[in-house]
Amino acid sequence: MDKRPVYTKYFSRDFTLATIEVWWRAEAVNPKIWTTKQQPFLPYIIFEYTGKVIQGFYNQQGIRWVEQLLIDEALRTGSFSYIEIPFRKVFEKIKNIYENEPILSHKELVEFLQAYESMWTWFEAVWWGWESSLFDLYKDKLGEQFSSLMKLRKETERFVPGSEATIRKSLEKLYPALGDLVAVLQIKEIENNTPPSLEILRQRASGYFFTNNELYVGASRSFVEEKFNIQFEEINVKADLKEFKGQSAFKGIVRGVAKVLYGVREIDKIKSGDIIVAPMTLPDFLPAMKRAAAFVTDEGGVVCHAAIMARELQKPCIVATKIATKALKDGDEIEVDANTGIVKILKRA
Repeated sequence: MDKRPVYTKYFSRDFTLATIEVWWRAEAVNPKIWTTKQQPFLPYIIFEYTGKVIQGFYNQQGIRWVEQLLIDEALRTGSFSYIEIPFRKVFEKIKNIYENEPILSHKELVEFLQAYESMWTWFEAVWWGWESSLFDLYKDKLGEQFSSLMKLRKETERFVPGSEATIRKSLEKLYPALGDLVAVLQIKEIENNTPPSLEILRQRASGYFFTNNELYVGASRSFVEEKFNIQFEEINVKADLKEFKGQSAFKGIVRGVAKVLYGVREIDKIKSGDIIVAPMTLPDFLPAMKRAAAFVTDEGGVVCHAAIMARELQKPCIVATKIATKALKDGDEIEVDANTGIVKILKRA
């Protein structure tokens, strides 16, 4: 039996390398502020860029460690206020930026990246506290406290997409000659105002892994698995797949054309009646979601963004399929039966 730890894919996002660096450091090695303990399961997160989307693979033991640490402290103090009170003080300092998404000068951008990383430490606590798989074990003692975290999470749902948009737009303004390649600039290159050659950036844009604060350009999964003695979760999709299942988030049955959506830059391709297929939806997807007939996601649960918006917009929604973005491509005709949680492939594009 293979005893290597399995790294499970939790997120797929269209993010810049700068955000990925912030994400990794804030969750894996930076001081937690709310505890003196440090993540023992390293590498905690391994990011893979496929040339189109970033995938975040987590050590599941590391996630359980974070969740238990958060809950133990909440049980000790009687609430999650040890997160909420300092969190609100920190996020108020940069709220205006990530909500309004201004184009920043070089100096402002460097300062924002530092604040972004500091804020993310608290954001991690809110996220894993709210999403905790241990909820059922402690709901009798901490049920109301979990609700307070969910409220805080809702208030700050624009923190990551708004910050990412600010970073990307600012980099595009600072380095117009680089075009989309600004997405693979590292923070140290931004801080020093020394972007590498186009050749180096193009190599990164073709694919990389990022973990342990190191960038591995052009590496294969087998290389990373061998280097860290781990294994990646394998999600295989049969070529002749006719249907797949997820979790119903809002009932209804709709037929339409699938459109795979990885980031806000692609929302214009969603036409009236299309079905959005995404890793998960983000607040910036709202204009497209209003046009779409239904939503299908890889990730999420009954309180994820897609599920919440489906209920508000009264549109069928299936989440947590794991394979939607792998199984479908633009132009496929599909049926979303959110009464049963089944997506049927009617006709391939």
